[in-house]
Amino acid sequence: MVVMITPVAFETIKYHTYTIFAVINFAIFPIVYLFFPETRYRSLEEMDMIFKKSTNVFNVVPISIKEPFMYDKHGNKKQEFLEAGMNRRNGSVAAQLAANEKSEKAAAAGRDSSSGNSEERKEIV
Repeated sequence: MVVMITPVAFETIKYHTYTIFAVINFAIFPIVYLFFPETRYRSLEEMDMIFKKSTNVFNVVPISIKEPFMYDKHGNKKQEFLEAGMNRRNGSVAAQLAANEKSEKAAAAGRDSSSGNSEERKEIV
């Protein structure tokens, strides 16, 4: 679209075409500064969390400033996030083991009650 408008603009308003482009460039700078979060040293998962926490376009940048970085400048995961991941992983494993134990107990109780019912059925028949 710019390619189609520029020749016509130069014919009609001459050098003021440059003024229009300069105004657009100056308007873009605060828009990028205010509405685009910094993505340096951030993974896609971190950016996803930042955008999920935001409620509108005006608070994305403040949220990204407050959020800690998960990775250092060399791409290595920081120690506090490694420990948190291990705790979360260990917690989920413990929860799975507890759930398995409960289901095994429930299955054992079900087998005990079902075997009792079959004996009762045999007696009735």
